[in-house]
Amino acid sequence: MRNATIDIACKNCFTDFDAVACVRSGALGILALITCVMCVFRICRLHWVQHQHVHQYLIFYFAGAECLLCAVNWFLGGFYPQFDFAANYLKFLEFVVICHFHWILAAKILQKESIVDYLIKPVVGIYMLYFTTVVGVGMYDVANSWTQCMKPYWIMLSSGDCLIIQLFFAAGYFITVKINATSCSENVKRTQKRDLWSLIAVFEFSALIPCVYDITVVVLGDEDIGCSGIFGHKQFVYSPIIFLFMLIKFLIPVWTLLAVFKPTPTLAFDDTAFFLGFSATSSLQSYYPPINYDVPFPVTTSPPAAMRSSSIMGNDHTATSYARSASSACFLVAETAAMRKELQNHSDEDLKSLGDPDDRYQELSGVF
Repeated sequence: MRNATIDIACKNCFTDFDAVACVRSGALGILALITCVMCVFRICRLHWVQHQHVHQYLIFYFAGAECLLCAVNWFLGGFYPQFDFAANYLKFLEFVVICHFHWILAAKILQKESIVDYLIKPVVGIYMLYFTTVVGVGMYDVANSWTQCMKPYWIMLSSGDCLIIQLFFAAGYFITVKINATSCSENVKRTQKRDLWSLIAVFEFSALIPCVYDITVVVLGDEDIGCSGIFGHKQFVYSPIIFLFMLIKFLIPVWTLLAVFKPTPTLAFDDTAFFLGFSATSSLQSYYPPINYDVPFPVTTSPPAAMRSSSIMGNDHTATSYARSASSACFLVAETAAMRKELQNHSDEDLKSLGDPDDRYQELSGVF
């Protein structure tokens, strides 16, 4: 039976004040609001550079809406389960978009693009129906804070997250195999794999921890002691755990997305491989290089001198042939580095005649 006096889950800054609970919910709300603003800026940046892939737009639209819902919920004290369900659903949509994109890429690597239509899309469709149903029923069947945490819907959602993220893990494996097969420098490949697997690890962790938490709550709790009794009715125990739990579940994955996915201008690379690609500042901001997956490996990292010269002079046929047989990412980075080294070997009076390496990079980007 509920005892509102000792129910630590309903404490907040307004209706049932508790200083520790107020600090926890306020800190979470501020972090969520800041993250939401960062997502909005990222969306504006994507539109500004005319980023060519819809996946990244969808990811940050969903992430921004998720953070906004979390901020409102936490500022209000966190006792509106409907907000939690809605935020969970938006997080699931982020999973779906990320898995869909990476499986498009993995299917190209396997040269079995029909996998996306005949396997991935049906699986994602089933998961969409499952999550929509669970979230809808959960939002309708809401209990008070004394027993809400023990509802079965939370386990159903968190276990579903754990399963669908394995699709991302499998796609990451095939992408890593392809990265290892390229002839880019080890530093570039190491950076790409680090970004890819850091993203996978964070999402795996953010799916596993809620699942463990929800199972533990159901095992330890009952209607007599309520959710509050699991934590001994002590706010200083409950608040730090919930604070870390919410960070891991909602905010850290979004921070990782903001760190890994970079807004990039539209260039003439392969439509799928250029999801992250090059940034406007001539640096490689991708965890995989733009590659044509129809050509065999290994490939060379720089073309012969005659080919390089003819491509710069405007021989479109030669440039196209090279673009289809080499890693454009490695070539552009290598060309820029070579130009910088060339500049260092000349006097200051010769610098103007040699040109700027960043201009050379832009010229080469136009070729590819």
